[in-house]
Amino acid sequence: MISTGVIVLAQTYIFKVFEQLFNIRNVMKNLNRAFGHAIEMVEMLDEPHEIIDRTNEIMQVTSGKIEFKDVEFKYIDTSPIFK
Repeated sequence: MISTGVIVLAQTYIFKVFEQLFNIRNVMKNLNRAFGHAIEMVEMLDEPHEIIDRTNEIMQVTSGKIEFKDVEFKYIDTSPIFK
């Protein structure tokens, strides 16, 4: 004869097993998504560069300067980070 407690215990164990299977499914789904993103990144990294240096000459800079005018950076709808 099976008591009510045994039935409740068995049912609780079954729910816990299904809960863990559901968690494994979520982990596998996230892992699959991560592998997909990794494959896309490898494809991007394997693309040849657009700029190819075709000279063997060594560039020698004797003088020069870099000047920024009217440059600012800000995120959308925020105050400027720098000007």
